Amino acid sequence: MCFSAEASFTAAALLLPVGVVSVTKAWRTDRRYVAICALPILFGLQQLSEGLVWTAGEAGNMAAVNRYTLAYMFFTWLAWPVWVPSATFCV
Repeated sequence: MCFSAEASFTAAALLLPVGVVSVTKAWRTDRRYVAICALPILFGLQQLSEGLVWTAGEAGNMAAVNRYTLAYMFFTWLAWPVWVPSATFCV
């Protein structure tokens, strides 16, 4: 979200359950859609890691900032460029 830790945590709190419901429904109906339905879970985890970057930065814990930034960059540099095309291919 890039607004605040609260915005990132709120987005994660909304996206993670929606993703679980979506994946469950896709698993029961048409499993080709599971990868696409997992996108809210992945985005929720990304937002959670971003919120942790915010809180660690406010606390001045640079070691934690580095860890959470790597988790965030995993999504921006690897998960999205690989997962989205793969999920689309599955459908």
